[in-house]
Amino acid sequence: MSNLHPVLVLILLTLSPNIVIADLFGSESYEDCILENMEGVESDVAARAVQSACRTKTAAEPKSKPDYDNTCDFIFDPKNNRFNRIATANRETLIKDHNRHLFIRNGVTRQELKVAEDLFLKADREEATNARAIGLLLMKLLKPVYFPVEIPREYIETQADRVPYCSR
Repeated sequence: MSNLHPVLVLILLTLSPNIVIADLFGSESYEDCILENMEGVESDVAARAVQSACRTKTAAEPKSKPDYDNTCDFIFDPKNNRFNRIATANRETLIKDHNRHLFIRNGVTRQELKVAEDLFLKADREEATNARAIGLLLMKLLKPVYFPVEIPREYIETQADRVPYCSR
């Protein structure tokens, strides 16, 4: 009967290492968790169970998604030469010291954009009540990129393939 106890523990560890072991370890890092919990482990199966539990325990917490209110607004950061998404609320502060270039959103064809532009221009000329709604539709087909005024527009235009993906 004394040989049965280690076998049952081993089976339990093998079948559910994440549930059984994960909360028992007090380690902060994966390495510390392994060092603390491999003591006395004599089988490969138990060692793998400890490794799995340590991996689960020390896995990085998923980062919460920033609230970008489903916008496709981006800002070019010349310090790291990258395009970063910004919230609509933040773009108002950029207007005075940044320029804006409009790229077509991913998945939008030039024909679709042309139709929306034509509709908007016609509604605007006729001062139609739906001109604002058509203008908003047109903007949904574009992704604005803000960039510092000292950066040439031509440079930003050549970076279209580097602007992050943003579908309609």
